[in-house]
Amino acid sequence: MRILLVNTRVPRSTRHLVANVTALYHQHPSIVRPLFDSISNITKKFQGDIENLRKMDIGTDEYEASYRVFYESTGLLMDMNHHILNAIGVGHPALTQVVGIAAGADCHAKLTGAGGGGCAIILLPIDDSHAKEEELGHLLRADGFDVFVSDIAGSGVQWHE
Repeated sequence: MRILLVNTRVPRSTRHLVANVTALYHQHPSIVRPLFDSISNITKKFQGDIENLRKMDIGTDEYEASYRVFYESTGLLMDMNHHILNAIGVGHPALTQVVGIAAGADCHAKLTGAGGGGCAIILLPIDDSHAKEEELGHLLRADGFDVFVSDIAGSGVQWHE
């Protein structure tokens, strides 16, 4: 799974953001609690989807079909998560701009980290031959953002003896 990691170059204070979310929760717990629950449910859905994929043999028709469903689901989950994070006050106009640029290119994006500026991730299309990567990179850099390409869901660090 290929992503763009976009640094908005907007500084933020995680402590300030957490304090604001805490204050919002204390002011409106019956509204904010379901938002927190939704974030948790989105995470659990994503984790479950990954676990289901891990049980399949890579390269099979079943895996390829399931991966496409997983990809579409992940994009939808990212969209929902981003909007919920905005609702609890950790968004920023620069992050909204990144998400809008991604949406204009038919890609899904969301803030990552503490929010309030900082970084966003953009999910690149499965069948992209780097065209979207280049298109989005150009548009985002033109607006002053730093853009990095990465693959996620790999095997990670391994220890060999």
